[in-house]
Amino acid sequence: MSATQKSVPRNEGISMPFPISPDYVKKWTTPRAIVELIANALDEDSEAAVSWAEGVLTIEDRGPGIAQDAFVLGASSKTSQQIGQFGEGKKLAALVLARDPEIGEIWFETVGYTFTPSIENRSPLDGIVPMRGEKGAATLVYTLYPGERTTGTKITIQCPKRVADDAVARVLHLAQPGYIPPQDQARVMLDGPPGRIFIGGILVSTDPRLSASYDLPLGLAKGDQNRDRTIVDGSALDHYLIQALAGCSDPHVIDHFVTLALARKPITPQEQYFGKVSDYNVKLAFLSAARRAFPAGVRLYYSDGNENVEGRAGMEDGAWLLDRGVLMVETELPPYQHRSLMELLGVERRHTAVKTETRRRESKTAWVPVGSLAAAQLQNLDYAVALFRATLGPESIGKVRAYSQSEDIGCGSAGKYYTGTDVIGLHQKTLTDRQATIATLVHEAAHRKAYFEQSTYSDRSSGFEKALEEIGAKLLSLCMTLADGKLVLELTEPTAWEGTVLPPGSRLTSPKDRTPAVKPNRKAIERSKLLHVAPEPRRLLAELLHARMDQHRASTGLSVTRLMAGIALQPTYWNVLDCPHPVGWRKSQGVSCVIDYDKITAIAGLVGLNPGVVWLAHMAPEAPTYNRCKPEDKNRPWSIVLRKPLARALADLERAGGVYVEQIPLFRAMADGQTHYDADGTWLQPVLALLHAEAERLR
Repeated sequence: MSATQKSVPRNEGISMPFPISPDYVKKWTTPRAIVELIANALDEDSEAAVSWAEGVLTIEDRGPGIAQDAFVLGASSKTSQQIGQFGEGKKLAALVLARDPEIGEIWFETVGYTFTPSIENRSPLDGIVPMRGEKGAATLVYTLYPGERTTGTKITIQCPKRVADDAVARVLHLAQPGYIPPQDQARVMLDGPPGRIFIGGILVSTDPRLSASYDLPLGLAKGDQNRDRTIVDGSALDHYLIQALAGCSDPHVIDHFVTLALARKPITPQEQYFGKVSDYNVKLAFLSAARRAFPAGVRLYYSDGNENVEGRAGMEDGAWLLDRGVLMVETELPPYQHRSLMELLGVERRHTAVKTETRRRESKTAWVPVGSLAAAQLQNLDYAVALFRATLGPESIGKVRAYSQSEDIGCGSAGKYYTGTDVIGLHQKTLTDRQATIATLVHEAAHRKAYFEQSTYSDRSSGFEKALEEIGAKLLSLCMTLADGKLVLELTEPTAWEGTVLPPGSRLTSPKDRTPAVKPNRKAIERSKLLHVAPEPRRLLAELLHARMDQHRASTGLSVTRLMAGIALQPTYWNVLDCPHPVGWRKSQGVSCVIDYDKITAIAGLVGLNPGVVWLAHMAPEAPTYNRCKPEDKNRPWSIVLRKPLARALADLERAGGVYVEQIPLFRAMADGQTHYDADGTWLQPVLALLHAEAERLR
């Protein structure tokens, strides 16, 4: 406190009672009141100074000073980008400080005058309204003195250091050097105590249920505070938090919530945001978090919450996966949020995991060619298949193959039915005994029958046992009706029976494949048709992408669906590029073309292409007419929605150098409408040059 202030007699100032009870805003603490004064100073001067020394906290700004409306309740000239709102902060702060016995003198030195607040027993209506007691009511009183200050305001408060430190810690402008207030959505903060809610860098409330802290933008959240600015409207706060989290790609924030969920720790509904994530970059960040959260090489799945519906089937699938080292991921989240988080982390549903594991193990089966089987093994296989089809019908079994080793069932097992390819596998050792061959085929055919009937089909399951019973009953009944030996078995392996007496009731037929004819690949036919009518850049791009994807699939052993899931995209996005449509084609629902440069970058990175080339080859053919119908629009500049991804594409070309850089001026001319559009597509030569350069680079 300055010597001048200490020496000023209180009775020389002008007293101005403020008719407000000292008990007003009971919830306000002294640090909260000091924060209000700091916030006002920052509104006037973003570089306002705050310091504490020798028992005195000083807040000083270089603003215009405190005007007369500072003494009028409710008067305020604050804008939406300033912290103050109702014109009450300074008055209420003075009241709270004046009533706290731990606080000493408080002085406000501003332009033209100085004042100090205090609590006194007096009546502002003395002489007009009679008092009920001997003393007047306690009220806030301002004592004003003339001053010589010409700019800014300086506030000095006698207070303990811990009070000052508490107040400073509530203001991010002071606690975090270089602090920049959030503008569009709340900022998520993991440093410091969790549960703090800031608005524009000023602490307004705390919620111990939250696991992070949040700084809400002034322009959005200030209007949702209550009148004394201690809390934010509950529904509005929930919206701001979910919006901020769903749009946050910060790996530290994502790791924080993923760790909480996987540790099965509670997450408040205000922070259960996984089902609201739609931004592609956030989805990519979750996949990166999954690689950090899960051990490499561990196969995982999640339960989709249908065990109660599927009953025993769901439990059997779970046990089957567990036996094969596929582990279930669990959280304490509600079903919808749990499912959304698992999808973001790339964890498969239980049903999908069963299919994936079946195909994975089938691909590791060591199949034995028919020509490599011993004559007796081939005879037994041919006889068992012929017997089965003659008694139960040609469609009773699919393809039957022999194997020597399978990761799924081991070399000691008799057989296995593969649902993914509809193949019954019989171990070659099983084929050495005709009775064992027939018995194993019956067993595996029961798995197939149960699977086709969409019932439970694993060993000892009710669906499998029922199918086995039905097959056995039918075979027994046929044995009774065909006891006279009129059953004719068509054996189709002449080499196996050469020099051997045929079984009774059988005959050799011309060799033929025991499996149904291979159906034509409709997808390949449709793709061929589309390539025929697609613009040349899109056709060349599709061929380049297709070849690169085939190489990637061969090296990884993964399907297109799994590879696309690894970059947080549905296969639809790949199909749009791999099976291109003519210019102007629009799908009523789904994806018709890929404008999003982040998605193009991810796909290009997956197959090793330059994203600028991929985007331009895909979009340039229809860029002049994108979302336009009139013929004269073809030579207009590209629409504004294409400008941002175009800039990123050209930046990627510039980084590639060489022939890629040479095309940049030509693309700028295209985008500006300076390149004449023609139906033959000669105006697209720069795109073709890029595609040829990419093909040459990848040879």
